[in-house]
Amino acid sequence: SPHIICYPVDVEDVKIAISYAQSVNKKAIGRSGGHQYSGKSSGGDDTIVISITVPILKSFKKDQTIKI
Repeated sequence: SPHIICYPVDVEDVKIAISYAQSVNKKAIGRSGGHQYSGKSSGGDDTIVISITVPILKSFKKDQTIKI
């Protein structure tokens, strides 16, 4: 079970989630589908999952790097 699962709606939300993870000493993991049969993609209490869905993918530009 991850510490928290975030559902960002835009790039700014992703930045906020990553910054929060860093501030509480957690790992940030991106998840696009959430279908991993052994559950390892969700991590444990040291993990914050950032759920990347279709609407947010549309807001990214090709080769875009998120700077925090």
